[in-house]
Amino acid sequence: MSWSLHRLKVLIGVAIAATLLALVLFASPASNANKTTGLDASSGSESQSSGFSSTNGGANVQAEDRIIAEAKRILAARGQRLTIESESESEPEPEAEPETDSNNDNNKKKPDAAKPAEPEPEPEKKPEPKPEPDPNAPPRRLTLVERPPLPGPDVVFPQKFRFDVPKIASIGTTPGARFRVQGTGKFSADLPQAIAATAAANSDKPIFDNTVFFYMAGHIRTLFHTGQGLQDFFASAKVPYLVFQHTWSETDHKELTWWHGAEDAAKPPAPYSVTNPGPTETFLLDLQLPFVKNLVTMVEDDDVVTKSGRMKVGRTILEGTNPRILASYFYTLRQVHALALEYVKTKTGHEMASDAIIFRLRPDLTIFPTDMEGVRTVLQRDPNTFFGTCHGQWDNWRKYLLSDLFFATTRQVLDKLAAVNIIQWLEDNAHDAEMQKVPERSFRLLLEEIGVKLMWIDSGIILWRGPQNSLVLPCPAVP
Repeated sequence: MSWSLHRLKVLIGVAIAATLLALVLFASPASNANKTTGLDASSGSESQSSGFSSTNGGANVQAEDRIIAEAKRILAARGQRLTIESESESEPEPEAEPETDSNNDNNKKKPDAAKPAEPEPEPEKKPEPKPEPDPNAPPRRLTLVERPPLPGPDVVFPQKFRFDVPKIASIGTTPGARFRVQGTGKFSADLPQAIAATAAANSDKPIFDNTVFFYMAGHIRTLFHTGQGLQDFFASAKVPYLVFQHTWSETDHKELTWWHGAEDAAKPPAPYSVTNPGPTETFLLDLQLPFVKNLVTMVEDDDVVTKSGRMKVGRTILEGTNPRILASYFYTLRQVHALALEYVKTKTGHEMASDAIIFRLRPDLTIFPTDMEGVRTVLQRDPNTFFGTCHGQWDNWRKYLLSDLFFATTRQVLDKLAAVNIIQWLEDNAHDAEMQKVPERSFRLLLEEIGVKLMWIDSGIILWRGPQNSLVLPCPAVP
């Protein structure tokens, strides 16, 4: 049975303690002898201490060596070997844990919070296969915003239009004209009186922010038949709107046209005035539709306008044509534009914006549903755009003509159209029968000359010349 290292260390320690005790007891008489011989304590204390330490240390070493030697001898007799570990070979002591402040909550070990369970990944969705296009399906119609403008003219027309700045001091004080604003109970002799009557009647105040302006020009003709449809058209704007109207005291003209013979002409009408309203004013005073509250009207007498020289009429250049038709059209367009500009300036104190959106129409029209939002979007992006209507799908219309019955544009374009001298244009083209007979050709050339971006408006119209006399114009924007 071999000795364990631990037991050997204990045995060596006991032996060393016993040896030290014996040495102490052995040295005690010498100390007492020193005291009896009278040695100076101060001189001999250092040497005695040194002698005792040296003797004691030597004895300890000798005793330890003897014990180790004896232990080796005993183990050797048993066929074993003594191995003594040095301090460097001893087992390392465990490191002391750092002291912590028991009052510091941050040093307290907190239990691990329960971790939320990770959500299971959703299964990857596979994209649905796109259906194969039907080769027989018709192509998708582009929206108004997506469509490109119409191509420009193939050739430059040799004659140029002339533009005159209208010399109108105040449209609201035009001699002989009558005015009515927002459905008041009577017509007034000038625009300021009509506006004052509106204020006295506590009518609703018009809104001009984001307002769309509708210009309704021409004889009212069949407005009793088209009124409700026009009401629906105005309301479809879905934004505040105002309707400006220039019309004539007679509900229809008696001029010679391709559809209206000279035999229909009647005696000249009696003079109309504020106290003697014409058929148009009587009808409008009785009209009960919501848009009347947004309506600003100017009525003039045809014979008065002609005699006064306000509307200039050229000579008959080509037999069978009537120079008054184009003259009247551009006159009433100029008057309704001037009426709108003056009313806005009077009510707001500032000019109508150059990019204000304007729809031009006639009272005798039924207008099919129109993408007004698309029209407004395009015009807001480029105010120099003009949306026109096409009366047919044949190439002649698409390339060379453009209808003046219904269109949409902005104030900056209307300023130019209202300034054209159409009488001079007809004179300059007296040799060209097409210019005399086809006003839609002249209108297309005019728009091309002033440099607007032309586009088709995606809406059809019905022209009502009488309750039983209508002309459907699909006005297709796309062939």
